[in-house]
Amino acid sequence: MRLLYVANGFPPTALGGVEVYTYEVALAMQRRGHDVWVFCRESDFSRPDYTLLRDEVHGIPVLRVVNDFKNATRFSHLYEDDRIEILFREILLEVRPDLVHFQHLIALSARLPEIAGRMGYPTLMSLHDFWPLCHRVHLMDRWGRVCPGPFRGGDCVRCVFGSGEGSGLLTWLRRLSLWVPPSIRRWWARRRGGAPFLPWPSEGEESFQLRHRAFQAACHGCRLLLAPSAFVREAFMQNGWREAEIQVLPLGIALPEGDSIAERKPPADIGLRIGYIGWFQPQKGVHLLLKAFRRLPGDHVSLHLFGPFDPAHPYARSLQAEIRQDPRVHIHGPFPPEDRPRVYAQLDLLVIPSLSPETFSRVAREALAHSVPVVASRVGALAEVVMDGVNGYTFPPGDEEALLRILERVVRNPERLRSLDLPGPVSLLSVEAHVQALERIYQELLLG
Repeated sequence: MRLLYVANGFPPTALGGVEVYTYEVALAMQRRGHDVWVFCRESDFSRPDYTLLRDEVHGIPVLRVVNDFKNATRFSHLYEDDRIEILFREILLEVRPDLVHFQHLIALSARLPEIAGRMGYPTLMSLHDFWPLCHRVHLMDRWGRVCPGPFRGGDCVRCVFGSGEGSGLLTWLRRLSLWVPPSIRRWWARRRGGAPFLPWPSEGEESFQLRHRAFQAACHGCRLLLAPSAFVREAFMQNGWREAEIQVLPLGIALPEGDSIAERKPPADIGLRIGYIGWFQPQKGVHLLLKAFRRLPGDHVSLHLFGPFDPAHPYARSLQAEIRQDPRVHIHGPFPPEDRPRVYAQLDLLVIPSLSPETFSRVAREALAHSVPVVASRVGALAEVVMDGVNGYTFPPGDEEALLRILERVVRNPERLRSLDLPGPVSLLSVEAHVQALERIYQELLLG
């Protein structure tokens, strides 16, 4: 088969969960004899938007379109883009795939699945997160509350833009965004960690109705939607998606091989090593973990933070004060996929303090596969992975005291970790097993 994967990024320049998943699946499909191409967004403030970059990653042709919303002037520009759609049509004609698998549409255009369908290409889409439902992606509103979704009471206009009254200088600036020079928008995007200057929607509520319709059309235009967990499937069904069009397929993970687990040293030998792996974003709850950890006594416990830590990002800056005050906290930065065994071998416990609903949690499964117990908040799909007292411990999202009590118990008695059943009663699908299932789905779509 000739396969085209469409994603919001691709290694080595993007190493988020969706990007790494797309990379692993593309390599696995290539090993199985399929011809694979990738079309993705690239962030690059040194180049004009819509620059098309071509390279190869392990023999896979990758076409990267630069898009940092440098010239966005309307709300709709953040999810629909005529220029990207023109490029996509040209790529479809160049590649002529048998099938197009959309992994993510953020920073691309919601109309891409419709374009592929109209040109006669079978399509499917993976629902890795809630971008089709939520402009903030994570179903967490601006007030830090979990949102039920736009069709279950969520107030998208106030959540994204604030109330029309009394929002102060920020609201005034947004209303004048049509006249903000591109240079200022680029400066603002860098200051916000890559997020675009947010245009003000002159249509008010209608602007979000248009967004909802655009993504409903995108999803309905696909022959199949794949959800990584039962939680995601249920969330989309509650917001108007049909049960028959969504199939649950857990993602595959790189399972450890050989002796990679046996390298771990007992906590008593070198002290208890607590880890966090992921993005440094407010909804990930890293601040909650840092506050709880700082209250733990003793020099025999350490906290190791892995992930892209950008000191210029406002949230990362807010964490630095906490980190500097505790020499037991260590920032290690991101790591390539092949370093997973080495990283997990350094940890005795992984904490996932998410405040927003997780859709799958690859890192929880990876940790359990490497015999690292997990402490996780009971939110979203994490409840499908971490069972309290079985393969880890759980606590209510945002509850610092509950997290602290768990950590205190483990620090006082590290042997508690040895009594857990790892990986526990959770199904861990290898990348190869996942790809085999995908391959069957592709064949069924092509036949039907």
